[in-house]
Amino acid sequence: MREFSFEILSPERIIYQRKIVSLVAPGVEGYLGVMANHAPMLAALTVGQVKSTDASNASSYFALSGGILGVSKDQVTLLADAAEKAEEIDVGRAESAKSRALSRLSKRSPDVDIAKAHASLMRALNRLHVAAKRTGRG
Repeated sequence: MREFSFEILSPERIIYQRKIVSLVAPGVEGYLGVMANHAPMLAALTVGQVKSTDASNASSYFALSGGILGVSKDQVTLLADAAEKAEEIDVGRAESAKSRALSRLSKRSPDVDIAKAHASLMRALNRLHVAAKRTGRG
């Protein structure tokens, strides 16, 4: 299969730069698949898992908190709001974030921003799901 350049950039750093053969990313209207020679596009991304596969069929997984995907003939750039490699996710921190979000959602207090708490829960669950990929449990 033909390779293309892929990079994930966050406001803080370059998270990932590799030659890959396929990419799957969470678009706001569903997951998007990209291979070499894909038609140029820009796509809004949401919370979800990003999977890149290289020529040796090895896959890398990332927890994404949203962003923009730019695709050209042989280059794909993901500008991430926040992203973490599966191997870098602190599972304890993600579990704590999940517990805090569930606690806020269960209070039903007028001073709790339900949408914000739900978004926090979705990010924490996504991070836990992606972290499981590093151990083969996901």
